[in-house]
Amino acid sequence: MLTSASRQQSDAFSSVGAGIGVRHPLSKEWAFIAGLNGNKRMNNKHEDTFDAGQVDGHAGFVRTYGKDDFSAVLQYNQMWVDNDRYREAAGFTTQWQHNYDARNQSSFYVQYANLRYPSDDLRNADRIVFGANFAHARPGLKTVYYGGVYLGEEVVKDDTVPHLGHVLSGIRLGAQHELHRVVKAFVNLGYEHRRYSGEHPLLLRVREDDQWNLIVGMVWNPAKHWVVTPQFQYADNRSNLEINRFRRELVSVTVRREF
Repeated sequence: MLTSASRQQSDAFSSVGAGIGVRHPLSKEWAFIAGLNGNKRMNNKHEDTFDAGQVDGHAGFVRTYGKDDFSAVLQYNQMWVDNDRYREAAGFTTQWQHNYDARNQSSFYVQYANLRYPSDDLRNADRIVFGANFAHARPGLKTVYYGGVYLGEEVVKDDTVPHLGHVLSGIRLGAQHELHRVVKAFVNLGYEHRRYSGEHPLLLRVREDDQWNLIVGMVWNPAKHWVVTPQFQYADNRSNLEINRFRRELVSVTVRREF
């Protein structure tokens, strides 16, 4: 029998977050960067067992050499669900960004993370992703197009559960347009394919997912240092295993104060 947590339902939620970022020049070419942020999301009506929070931290260096920026950053993430530690991720990102001119840039990156699940050691894994991004601004810089492709793998550390690991590939496309001096509209579309590394022990099939994500919203600066972002998010995960299919719609308004 399916529990209420496994059935489609709706709820309202509230969230709060804060963060800080630092960039300190060390020389004409080198700079130290670091940041720390956290957030907490709380459901209003029911299913408070899905209340979630996380803390992210990073520190590293950036080197600017002509039209090229090279960066190497250590990263750490801790996520909680229902006030219990759910997942810990520690790793790094290295990136090369090339600025062709004021309106065009591209970048290539490598990300690695060691994933640890304190309450479910079988899911512990190593994740690595290779990707490339691009951005193009039209004359006047009011409209920007951007996108990227990536390929990676998540390998579980316990050989007895290969079906928990997977190979992934995806593409992201987006655009942002300045409607007014203080209002910008944006749209992001993403697709990711995941093929898992072994048969599900009960369903006896190899899982494959095709997930689509759409985000549409606006960025409004009503006053100096204030940013308001209303947005709609849609996710559709199409899986060959019925239990892994889902659709999610999310409408939110984020208010941020920058210092």
